[in-house]
Parts: sequence; C-alpha cells; structure tokens
Amino acid sequence: MTDPAGNNRVLCAGIDLNPAIDAQGGNALDIASELKRSCVEGGGSVTIPRHIKKDLQTVAKILNINWVERGIEGDARLICSRGAVCPRKPSCYEGCQEDASQTLGDIV
Repeated sequence: MTDPAGNNRVLCAGIDLNPAIDAQGGNALDIASELKRSCVEGGGSVTIPRHIKKDLQTVAKILNINWVERGIEGDARLICSRGAVCPRKPSCYEGCQEDASQTLGDIV
C-alpha cells in the first residue's frame, strides 16, 4: 500500500489464518516452517510452492479474504520485525545470502 506521500507501507490486518488452515486438514506450523526454510534457501524470497499455495487459496476462499488470494500470486519474502538485527536464535536470516540479507534488513 502507498501512503498519501507516495511511500510504500506494510499494512497488517492481524488475521490469524492458522486455525482455518488446521481446520481444513493442513498443518499451519509445518507450512510456515517449510515456507521459512524455502525463503532462507532462496536468499530471502521464493515462489510459494504449489501445495502451500493451494492450502492458502482454499482458506482465502472459505474466509472470503481476497487480498490473501492476490498475495499468494507473488513471491513469499522473509521479513523479521527487527530487520537485520534479528535477536532470534537462530536468526530469521541465518542461511540467507550475504547480499540478500542486507536488502532484507531494509524491508520493515
């Protein structure tokens, strides 16, 4: 989304899709872990694997959340709320390529 000054902004609606994914027979934690691993291996972003995209699309249709359907058409990107100074052990960006991790720190 773009603010009135033309700056890109991230808007969070605070919707937890995990219960809906689990209710449809998926495993939300496994999906998140696989997607994170894929992003790290891809240097910070990756095309969403077809089987994950299918699970997310099913939930988006059931909950009638159009922006989720639109969002899964793009790449998944690893974003840590603390940016490049991620305090987690292991770090969100551990394993990302050197040049990609510098760019990712500026996303949030």
